[in-house]
Amino acid sequence: MKNGCKLLENIFFSNYFYGLCAVALSVEASLQQGFPLNSLAYFFTTFNATVLYYTYPYARKCPLISSNKRTYWYTRNYVWVCFSQVTISVIILVSIVLFLCNHSAAVRGMSVFDWSLFLVFPTTAALYYGISFIPGKLNIRKIGWLKPFIIGFTWAGMVTIYPG
Repeated sequence: MKNGCKLLENIFFSNYFYGLCAVALSVEASLQQGFPLNSLAYFFTTFNATVLYYTYPYARKCPLISSNKRTYWYTRNYVWVCFSQVTISVIILVSIVLFLCNHSAAVRGMSVFDWSLFLVFPTTAALYYGISFIPGKLNIRKIGWLKPFIIGFTWAGMVTIYPG
């Protein structure tokens, strides 16, 4: 039983569960909208981007002793988490380069509206954790009542706009 608990702890704390949820929601949204399913590369990138994003705030040294189980897990697995973040970042960069090589004509033909739809969701997601180069470090996460709307907006855009 102990190994089963460790496996579940690893799946949830490492944010792989969020990655699986993002893929499942992308599949569901595509099916509900009558779109054909995207390639495995799209789902692989969606999974990795979600894991990278949700692991980002925890990928730093924390005190070894903590009453928060998640913080303690990240402290115990710090080296693995850092390796994972770098590996996932490289995978995403390679995915982007391959996508641009295969779809450069379509990217060049995108309208201002298309670019706006493409950029609004990652920009909102970046503002959630904060942009440090803006004076006062704009961080939407600190506005408690706004958090669920930002998270919902970002997820909804990611699983409905991008797959189309």
